[in-house]
Amino acid sequence: MIACGWNNNGAYCKYLKRILCKYISVWACGLICIVVICMLNFSDFRPFGPCAYASAINDALETMAFSILAAIVFFIVNDIIASRRRVKISILYIEHEIEKIRELLRQMIDTVEPFKLERKRCTLDSFKKKFQNMNLYDGYLGGNRSMVDFYTDKKLEIERIANSLISSYSFYMSNEELDYIDNVLNSYFIMNSIAPMDFSIPDDVRINYPNNQEEIGKSLYELYMLR
Repeated sequence: MIACGWNNNGAYCKYLKRILCKYISVWACGLICIVVICMLNFSDFRPFGPCAYASAINDALETMAFSILAAIVFFIVNDIIASRRRVKISILYIEHEIEKIRELLRQMIDTVEPFKLERKRCTLDSFKKKFQNMNLYDGYLGGNRSMVDFYTDKKLEIERIANSLISSYSFYMSNEELDYIDNVLNSYFIMNSIAPMDFSIPDDVRINYPNNQEEIGKSLYELYMLR
């Protein structure tokens, strides 16, 4: 099962790594400021020695170190809060879009075996056989829109969502989510056009008629069963 929400550990680890890398120079500057402050307050070492203006210079150096450190803390805290919110929103959006893919698959499945897959009453073989014997040129729900057009529209919508997630949100996705989208995009159903069987031709010719209806049905079932 794909992890969801802010508990998505893969995305959260990527977020922490990005924060550490993004602010590496800022962390270094902050560390230098802390070293200067500790050196001036907790040791006898003075970088400007015993010259006439050493005390004033050291005080100015300490004040500057405190100011820079405060600015760094303010900047990082505010930026991290914004980044954390952005990551959280992105993760929720990814979850929503993956659920949308599953809903589109369910809508196609229900045209073949309504509700049976949810109840685990339909095997791959029985689904594939039922799908193979469907006339995809028939109207969807008895309307003018053919079943093949219905499946093609859903297929293109799934492909659009999956490509959008990969191109814009892959950084925020867990390994499980990336694997799921990869399986979707590389499935037979997505990578091939639907070539239905023409049931208007004679039975003795039909066996040699070029179509991929069986493969499409098998791939559709396997996609729906992905978790």
